[in-house]
Amino acid sequence: MKKKQMTIIIALIVLLLITAGAIYYWGFKKGGINPFAAPADLGISLSPTSGTVLVGNTLDVSINVTNPSGTAIDAASAVISYDPTYIEIVDADVAKAGIQVTHNATYFPNLISNFVDTTNNKIILEAGVDLPASGDPVAKTTGGTLGTIKIKAKQSVASTGLTLAFQAGSTNFNYCMIAEHLTGNNVLGSIVNASYTFNYQTTLNLTLSLQGKTSLAADGAKLEVYSVGATTPTLTKNDVTINTAGQSTFNLNIAPGNYDIKLKVPYFLATKKTNITTTSSTSIDFGQQLTGDINNDNMINILDYSAMLTAWRKQSSDAGYNAAADLKQDNQINILDYSMMVTNWRKQGA
Repeated sequence: MKKKQMTIIIALIVLLLITAGAIYYWGFKKGGINPFAAPADLGISLSPTSGTVLVGNTLDVSINVTNPSGTAIDAASAVISYDPTYIEIVDADVAKAGIQVTHNATYFPNLISNFVDTTNNKIILEAGVDLPASGDPVAKTTGGTLGTIKIKAKQSVASTGLTLAFQAGSTNFNYCMIAEHLTGNNVLGSIVNASYTFNYQTTLNLTLSLQGKTSLAADGAKLEVYSVGATTPTLTKNDVTINTAGQSTFNLNIAPGNYDIKLKVPYFLATKKTNITTTSSTSIDFGQQLTGDINNDNMINILDYSAMLTAWRKQSSDAGYNAAADLKQDNQINILDYSMMVTNWRKQGA
């Protein structure tokens, strides 16, 4: 019986040794969770966490250490991944080889590593407290900015960003870390990533004239952008406002290139300009839009004639007056409006 008990005890000891060895191997050697790391509420965050950037423009993103409880720390390491399809990291020091970000020496003055790994698409920034000639270094007990990344938007995308590599308690340099003062423990407890939208933009400057109108002001004009030769628009804007001079200026999120662009002012026939080359600022003259589209279906026929009849001989002060049928814009509907409509009879807009 005693021999059997001894065998069980030995087996349990062997099992414990195997377990301890596995923890050591996977925890320390492979960068898994360090069971001896001290608990902490420290974090590394990126700011701003979101936003919209125009393609070709840049945005400064700060790497911040948060330390709300005043834990004594010696250093911080930020490992950040990005998608080079959409994001370019702007070099902060062109005099040095490679690509660097901006290190904030007022927080952690001792720069350890600062480089962009373009092979693996990672940003590495590590810094710590000053190392004195003798004695222990003075710990940092506050949060602050570790550094700043300047990103450049390369092409349009709904969502892309910067991602901090994080595994709680890891001792692997492929993950972000915050070093607890003089313990060798990683006390990083949380991270905050960043995600952005990148858009193209062109400033569109439009001009037009409206048949029968001297004041060309109009609200609710509809602009449609097509790939050249296509019949389905890739972008529609329903709230274009035209001023009294027949002009409108606004921004559109479209890539530089060639497009067919159509504009329709309410109750006038649409006009389209084809194979227009857009740049950062694009001017388009849509010419004259013809009047008489009273039902606003982009053609003039008996349905518009019928709509005019429902308001026939009405003035602007009368019930049933229809401003869309007042083609001469003289506050009454009569044969002069009818005469203008028939000049465009059976015509259709672009």
